[in-house]
Amino acid sequence: MFNYYKGGKAISEALQDNPIDYLRMVSGIGADAEHLQKYYFDADYWFKPFNYGLFNDNRTMIRYNAVLNLFSMGHFSINLIITVFLSFFGLCYLSRAFAEMLPKYKAVFTVGVMIIPSVLFWTSGLLKESLVIIALGFLLFHWINFTNSKKLKSLLYALPFAALLILAKFYVFVALIPALIFILFPKKLSYIKQLVVMSLILLISTVLLLNSKHILGLDFTEIMANKQSDFVNYVNIQENVGSNIDLNKLEPNFLSIAKNLPQAYYNSFLRPHIFEAKSITSLFAAIENTLILILIIALIVRFKKPDIEKFRFILFSLSFVFILFALVGLTTPNLGALVRYKMPALPALVFSIIVCINPKFFQKISFKRKMKEEIM
Repeated sequence: MFNYYKGGKAISEALQDNPIDYLRMVSGIGADAEHLQKYYFDADYWFKPFNYGLFNDNRTMIRYNAVLNLFSMGHFSINLIITVFLSFFGLCYLSRAFAEMLPKYKAVFTVGVMIIPSVLFWTSGLLKESLVIIALGFLLFHWINFTNSKKLKSLLYALPFAALLILAKFYVFVALIPALIFILFPKKLSYIKQLVVMSLILLISTVLLLNSKHILGLDFTEIMANKQSDFVNYVNIQENVGSNIDLNKLEPNFLSIAKNLPQAYYNSFLRPHIFEAKSITSLFAAIENTLILILIIALIVRFKKPDIEKFRFILFSLSFVFILFALVGLTTPNLGALVRYKMPALPALVFSIIVCINPKFFQKISFKRKMKEEIM
C-alpha cells in the first residue's frame, strides 16, 4: 500500500522540475526517456523482477497515486479516502450489475457485496484490488446494460473500465471474458442451449489460450508455469512468512494444468481453514470460507431448481469464479496472497449459491430468530 503511494510521490516530484515530464510518466507516452530514470529509481515497485512480457500493473497503481496527488497535495490519508470512496461506488455498481440480471434479488445483492469480509478489507486500501473492484463494477454494469438495450452509449461507457481492469489486473479480465461473451446471447435460451453456448465459449477459450503463442506471441501456459516458479522462490526467501503452502510443480502444458486443477480448486475454495489461521486477517478469511461452506450445505439441503434467468446468472457467475480460482490456485503459494487474489470473484460465488437456495430456508431462520428474541 505505502510502496505505491511512495512511488506516486516520486513521480509527482517531476511537477516541480518539469510538468511535461510528469505528464509523460503518468500517461506512459514518451516515458522511457533516459532523464526520467531518476524518478523511477525513487519509485518503489516501478520495476518488477518478473514481467513475463505482460503489462507491469504496479505502474498503474503508482500512476494512479501520482494523479491523486494533484488533488491531495501528496497526503496519504486523502488518497486513501478518495480510493475507499471510489471502491464503495464500484461495489454499488457491482450489485446493480447483478440486479440487472435478477431484479428480484436487488436487496440481497446490495447488502451482500457490503458484508463479505475479504471484499471490504482488500478494497479499503491503496491497493490494486481497489482499482479492480471499481473497474469490475462499472464494466459489468455498463456491459449488461449494453446487452439489454443494445445502446452504443453503454458500450462506450464500458470500454474505459475494461481498459482499467486490464491495466490493474490483466488475469482478472481474462477470467471474465467468457462471462462477458456469454451474456451477449439471448436471455430466453433453454437450459440445454445455455449449457451448450457456455461450453462452446469455454472450449474455444481454452483452445485459444493453449495456442496463444502462435496468436499473440505470448505462451500463457509458460507464463503460468514461470509465475508459479518465481512466486514460490520469492516467498521461500522471505522472512517471518508463516502462511506459505506447497504447490505441485506446474509445467507449461495442458496436461500439467489439468493435473494440478484439483489442488488449485481445493486451495482457492477451502483455504485457509480454521486450523491454519495464524493471524487476524487469515482467521477472518477462514471464517468466511466456513460460512461459504455452510451456504453450500444449505444449497444441498434446500436446493430449488433455478428458472431460466437464474440459470443464466449462475453460468455467468460461475464461469468467472472457476477460471479466476484456477488461475490463482495454480500459481499462488501463499495463503494471504491467495485470499487477496481471489477476492474479485467472491460476490459472484456467494450470490450464485444464494439464488439456488429455497427462500423459505432464510425465512425459517428469520422466524426462529424472532421467536428467540421474543422469548428472551
